Amino acid sequence: MFVVPRKITTNTILITSLLLPGLAQADVKACFNFLSAQDYARAESEAKQLLQNGNLNRVEERATQQCLGRSYDGMGRATDALPAFQRAEALSQTTKELADSYSWLGSTYFDLHDLNRAELYDQRSLKAYRELGDKQQVPSTLNNLAMIANNRGDSERASEHALPRSTGDAAGDRTSLHAQQHRRDSLRS
Repeated sequence: MFVVPRKITTNTILITSLLLPGLAQADVKACFNFLSAQDYARAESEAKQLLQNGNLNRVEERATQQCLGRSYDGMGRATDALPAFQRAEALSQTTKELADSYSWLGSTYFDLHDLNRAELYDQRSLKAYRELGDKQQVPSTLNNLAMIANNRGDSERASEHALPRSTGDAAGDRTSLHAQQHRRDSLRS
C-alpha cells in the first residue's frame, strides 16, 4: 500500500485552500458570461454549482445569488428569482450593491404583479442611485415607477415619473427616452 507523506498532504491542502477562492471568482464570472450570452440554463447551473460547493466569500456569494436570480428572470421564472434576489439583498453592504438588489427586487415584484412591493423597492433603488449620482439608473428607475403608476391606472403620476428629467448626461437622457418608448410599446401589446 502506498502512503502519502504528511508533508505532501499538508502542502496539497494549503495550495488547494489558496486556489479555491480564485476558482470561485472565475466561476462567478463564467456565470455572468452565460447570462451575457443569454444562456440562462447554463448560468443557472453554474450558479447552483457554486452555491452547492460553498467556499464563497460574501461578495462572491452575493454575485452568485444575483446571477442565479437573473438567470431565472431571463427564463421568465420570477417566483424562483425572488428568493435569490432576497438573499443577494441580505448579503449587500455597499450602497451600489443595495441599489442593484433593490432594482432587481422591484422588477421581480412587478413581474409577480405585486405593485406595492415593486414600488417600495423601486423607491429604495431610486434613493440609492441618486445617492450614488448614477445618471443612467435614475431615469430608468423613474420609468419603472411610471410603469407601476400606469398599471394602477394613475396616468398623472405615471407622466410625472416618465417625463424626461434633465440629468446633465445626454446618454442617460437617451436611455430614459428609449426606455419610455419601449415601455409604451409593451403597454400597447
